[in-house]
Amino acid sequence: MLRLNDFDAVTFDVYGTLIDWEPSIVAWLSNWADDLGVKASGEELIMAFDRARAEIQKERPAHRYPEVLRRCFDRISGEFGVAIYPARRDAFSKTPHQWPAYADTASGLKALQARAKIGALSNIDNASLTSSCEKMDIEFDVVVTAQRVGAYKPSWEHFNTALADLAAEGIPPSVFFMSARACVPISLQRTSLD
Repeated sequence: MLRLNDFDAVTFDVYGTLIDWEPSIVAWLSNWADDLGVKASGEELIMAFDRARAEIQKERPAHRYPEVLRRCFDRISGEFGVAIYPARRDAFSKTPHQWPAYADTASGLKALQARAKIGALSNIDNASLTSSCEKMDIEFDVVVTAQRVGAYKPSWEHFNTALADLAAEGIPPSVFFMSARACVPISLQRTSLD
């Protein structure tokens, strides 16, 4: 069994683990669809978003996340056969600044940070992560974003950079835990991590 006391550092994928982004995307796209008369369920909209995002991140991993969202918006509009409205596209690209943290994120991260270094490994831009950190009321000890490394996970650049940053803090790989998406939940962490 994993125990928190066995680790000097824990890293997180932020979105989906600490920030509850999916309902916000579904709500935004549902409002957009309703306004334009698009008949699609929330599930269909989030699946269209996920397909578009995966394709765009493979095409050119160095796109900053607001640009990924703009391009997703264009593809989703095309998939549902509606015009691309620049103002809506721009609004969609700014949605990460509105995504809420899970209710227990701030308290869980503070409790964890009192015992270990914490890190964020995220497929997002620096400005959006900074906004999310304000919502979580936390400052990570290690931050690796797609913008910083010019790639999206699961690219090794994220993990190698985190390893190097932690090594610079004097923490070897044997004493830190790298959490995957929703793998180590935050109420120490929604599983049985002591």
